[in-house]
Amino acid sequence: MIPSLLLEALPDPDETVTLNREQTHYVSRVLRLRNGDRLFLFDGRGERRQAVITDMAPRTAVLCCTLRVSATAESPLRITLLQGVPKGEKMDLIVQKVTELGAYAVVPVVTQRAQVQKGGRTARWRRVAEAAAAQCGRSTVPTISDPMTVEAALKYRRVPGIVFWEEEAPPLSRLANLRPSGELCVLVGPEGGLTETEVAQAEESGFRRAGLGPRLLRTETAAIVAVALVQHLYGDLGNSTRERERTG
Repeated sequence: MIPSLLLEALPDPDETVTLNREQTHYVSRVLRLRNGDRLFLFDGRGERRQAVITDMAPRTAVLCCTLRVSATAESPLRITLLQGVPKGEKMDLIVQKVTELGAYAVVPVVTQRAQVQKGGRTARWRRVAEAAAAQCGRSTVPTISDPMTVEAALKYRRVPGIVFWEEEAPPLSRLANLRPSGELCVLVGPEGGLTETEVAQAEESGFRRAGLGPRLLRTETAAIVAVALVQHLYGDLGNSTRERERTG
């Protein structure tokens, strides 16, 4: 698989770009690429190029762009995960995995049982999303917002939503008739789950309640499973690329 590198601005075909010291270290030491090796360049906003390394020096590397590349790893469904902030570094794992699954945005939510730490971690979560997007071949990096209240999160995107709750909730299969028109919000609670009041708030905002089966899942597991399931039902995990092209 050809590796990817995130750049703020992409060169056009036949143009060159010189990497800085940090980028060169990543390409040479982490990716272990050499002169003549190919890699993809992406800007995190949907643009993608293929390039070849023409000059690898200890502190700089020169790449020559060879062609524009179509983005094929982006989901047709824009999933926004509203995630109750969990303890420790669990949010890192959540951001990493839902990025790999094709999430469009992640909103850390300060729920009643959330564990909000002093000192913002949004910048760290954004770096995690950037690395995950490069690893899985995406052209877009999910938007990672600053933490917000439940009320603000429910107004963040006025699109259909599902609130996953471990108490009284029907299985997700009961919502198979839900037909999101390209966008969908998913609300998952932190350790201890969402309160009845918070679930009621979500339902008043148009969210539909659903469960994730008979077993009590950790919050990081619940977030990953929830995004994977909605991608399967409404996104691009239910069909192969070839099948989507044939049916589209």
